[in-house]
Amino acid sequence: AAHETVAAPKEYALCQNYPNPFNAITTIEYHLPEAAFTRVYIMNMLGQEIETLERRAQPAGVYQIHWDASRVSSGIYFVRMESAKYSMTQKMMLLK
Repeated sequence: AAHETVAAPKEYALCQNYPNPFNAITTIEYHLPEAAFTRVYIMNMLGQEIETLERRAQPAGVYQIHWDASRVSSGIYFVRMESAKYSMTQKMMLLK
């Protein structure tokens, strides 16, 4: 039987989270065009890392992480993705 393969994305990307603004849980999507050690983490307004969502070598592909922010207070947060060849930060708004 034929099986579908999802083509690797053409470029690195950290997409805007959705929903945004969000209440408690939001989805963060990122793209890896090649295998890479990737770190994805949440920072507060002061730039302090408050939670690591991903930190490992990953094959090429499209990834989604659900961040449960129920333990933190309302406000602005940043999600940052870092790999050897790419880094990107997106701003997120938590409204409780």
